[in-house]
Amino acid sequence: MKKLLFKDDSDENKAKYRWGKQHFAMLNEELKKNKIKQQYFFHFLSPNSYAEFVEYFCDNRVFDKKFRSKLEDLLDRDQGVKYG
Repeated sequence: MKKLLFKDDSDENKAKYRWGKQHFAMLNEELKKNKIKQQYFFHFLSPNSYAEFVEYFCDNRVFDKKFRSKLEDLLDRDQGVKYG
C-alpha cells in the first residue's frame, strides 16, 4: 500500500480515530439501550477517499457498512486489525 501524504498515520490521527470509534460505539449502545432506532456511522477520511465515500454514500452502500477509507485501513493495520 502506498504511504499516504501528510503523516496520515501520525500518533495524533491514531488517537483521533481510536477515540472517534469508541465515542460512536458508546453513543450507538446508549441509543440501543433506550430503544432509539437511530444509529451513527463513523468514518475517518482523508482527501484521497472523498470521491469514493460520496459514491458509496449516494448509492447507500455506506449504510451497509461496505465502505472503508484508505486511512481507516492504514490506522487499523498499525493496530493489528485486518479486514477483507
